[in-house]
Amino acid sequence: MIAMTVNSFRVGIMERLKGHFVGLSIVDDPVAGAGISPGMVFELLSMTQASMLGGYCSRTHGFSIQYQVPDGDEKTSALHDMAEELYQLLQEIEVDGFTYRSTGLKHEIKDGRLRFGWEITIRIKRSEPAAATMGALAQGAGLK
Repeated sequence: MIAMTVNSFRVGIMERLKGHFVGLSIVDDPVAGAGISPGMVFELLSMTQASMLGGYCSRTHGFSIQYQVPDGDEKTSALHDMAEELYQLLQEIEVDGFTYRSTGLKHEIKDGRLRFGWEITIRIKRSEPAAATMGALAQGAGLK
């Protein structure tokens, strides 16, 4: 069974962004990306896990992208164009050979920056310890 980790999603989405937006500075640290323009800051904001029946869990990953461009006459238009491109790019995401559908895609433009957010919910099977075999059980019987 393939182990899907939090970092699997983070790294997979970062690779997709860098592969699509060649030449654009994309970082996953908000402090490092503060002065980059044009530039993109990608973050995994949150992850929640809920137990389900049958040894399964439901995990929801919340992601965010902040994008800024230099000031100019067409700044707002460029930000909305980037939002449209992100909607198309992030609708379905392939990570480790599996395709995942994004939900709750949304964007806003505030303070001259594009803020784009979305979630991915997956179900995973919890790994359970293997049951002991008959040869490994302790013998507790004795003679009287």
